[in-house]
Amino acid sequence: MTTTYTYKIVNLDRETADDFVSTIHYTISASDGKNEAGSYGSVGLKRPDKLIPYADLREEKLIEWLKGELNSGREKDKDGKEVVIDRVAALEASLQAKLDELAAPKTASGLPW
Repeated sequence: MTTTYTYKIVNLDRETADDFVSTIHYTISASDGKNEAGSYGSVGLKRPDKLIPYADLREEKLIEWLKGELNSGREKDKDGKEVVIDRVAALEASLQAKLDELAAPKTASGLPW
């Protein structure tokens, strides 16, 4: 089955003086049609040179910013080369692992009677 990932913006922190959005709070849900898994997080934003008016912000744009910020980290690989950290893929892989565990649990609890 194909897994569907849905990103939702659940809250924003902003500065009231100029409506700069400083933090995005989000959820990611994953569904394979039978099971569901989810995650919550927040990410801080850097102040841009030009602000989009707060009233003009749309969830699609904020999700774009969120994914960009999640993938903006860098680290050195085993050869010492700087590489981009794909946190979007890591979050989705984590949710897929939860779905896989729900589909075929490795542990169980209960009583035999």
